[in-house]
Amino acid sequence: QSFSLEAYLLLLFTYLVSSEEFSYSGIDSQTYAMVQYLKTHCLKKDLDTIARHFQYTVSQLESQIKNRTGRTCDSFVEEVRLKKALELMTNPNLNIYQIVRECGYKDAEIFSSIFHKKFYMSPTEYRKQFL
Repeated sequence: QSFSLEAYLLLLFTYLVSSEEFSYSGIDSQTYAMVQYLKTHCLKKDLDTIARHFQYTVSQLESQIKNRTGRTCDSFVEEVRLKKALELMTNPNLNIYQIVRECGYKDAEIFSSIFHKKFYMSPTEYRKQFL
């Protein structure tokens, strides 16, 4: 029975490490503030501007966030962009290209690829299904 428990724990830890949702260090108040600022401003500001807000370089900011949260800055930015895209897709007056620009993507194909990877359908299919 303990062998089964150990096996499940190993599977859990393997999943956490591979999903980039785990950190050995844990999040502190400074990193929490950085993540919140990043999530709040990433649609309007680039990573360099956000890093300078904390008097960091981009690599220092990325390292701090990755070491403390187990996630990359890009994963937080993608999360915010996709959340905004889902919100904007409920507006039938906006086309996909307008949504792409509003969410900070440079290219509709890149957006569609990321969207499909996350939701297993294209943005157009999503709109047809949920509107």
